[in-house]
Amino acid sequence: MNNHLWCYLRLLQIKGLGTVGARKLIEEFGDIEKIFEKSSREKIREILSHNTALIKSFDHVSDHDARQLDSEIRFIEKNNIQYSGIADASYPFLLKQCADAPVVLFYRGNMELWPSRSIAFIGTRKATSYGYNFLQNCIEAIQSYDPLIVSGLAIGIDIKAHLTALDCNLPTVAVMGTSLKMIYPKIHTSYAKAIEENGLLVSEYPSWTTSIPEHFVRRNRVIAGLSQAVVVVQSPAKGGSLTTALYANEFNREVYAVPGRVDDTLSEGCLWLIQQNRAQLLYNPQDLITDLNWKQQQKFTSSSQILPKTILKLEQFSLLQQQILKAMTQDPMHIEELASISRLEMSVLNTELMMLELENIVESLPGKMFRLKNIVFS
Repeated sequence: MNNHLWCYLRLLQIKGLGTVGARKLIEEFGDIEKIFEKSSREKIREILSHNTALIKSFDHVSDHDARQLDSEIRFIEKNNIQYSGIADASYPFLLKQCADAPVVLFYRGNMELWPSRSIAFIGTRKATSYGYNFLQNCIEAIQSYDPLIVSGLAIGIDIKAHLTALDCNLPTVAVMGTSLKMIYPKIHTSYAKAIEENGLLVSEYPSWTTSIPEHFVRRNRVIAGLSQAVVVVQSPAKGGSLTTALYANEFNREVYAVPGRVDDTLSEGCLWLIQQNRAQLLYNPQDLITDLNWKQQQKFTSSSQILPKTILKLEQFSLLQQQILKAMTQDPMHIEELASISRLEMSVLNTELMMLELENIVESLPGKMFRLKNIVFS
């Protein structure tokens, strides 16, 4: 039996624990399997504030739960489903930074395809030719930058985003509101297979999960969490896409909304996002490339174009600034990744980054990205 998988599934099975509680346990123990060792019971009592019902779940697995766990592991193995737990290195970095990210992701496809650029396109199920045309033109415009296209497999804008990505030979990820046992809507089953071959089908739900509308709303936080930016193409005033945009706001992601006529009900949601300063107006796909600071990789670089770097000593900076500068291992880096590597609170990190910008050491880029100026440290 796969004990590592069993532990993740058991956490999902425990009623009342929830995503936040499970993540708290994982962060405390580090190793998922240590949570279920008998020597960990006292620490679990402390973490769960002596919640008797929850603690009992770690001491005893009912016959029903044991059968359910065994059945799920067999289902996963039989259907070539893979998984990535939040404590695993394969778990998507951007999503891991979100407070209520799923404890485990189940997927079919290739997790290794994950590039540094990812963007979600979402919108109404009742899209018009205006929305479809803008979406297609937008994805075609960014095709040469090889981004990952994220959406939710729904009718309308979502499936058009996936299919356009496939036509452009771009990887695409479909985040599902159901388990991998059931493709919804059913008419997209053949599309799901094509997505799996050039991307991923992703779900946070084990096969024993009963499908309910709330799961599709919860699915939207995963779409936002996986993406550098979210583009709302068309949405009515109470469209589900707005929840994805609001999650993206919460996660410090860039949000864009495509404008439409003020008397068009399918533009009401987009116009509201723009009016409330929850999204930037997007009318030119080139704005995405500029704002997110995407650059095409050059195969050859002339030595005459390489500017000499300024050499500085780390010791001339404060200890907090040294933590940040040591963490800047890539160029550029998202602020969430910097916070994770430097282990600094976001408020502290923002303050120190501002000081480094004033000292002309660090450069702030669109999309909450940062990079060192032309500097190396001795």
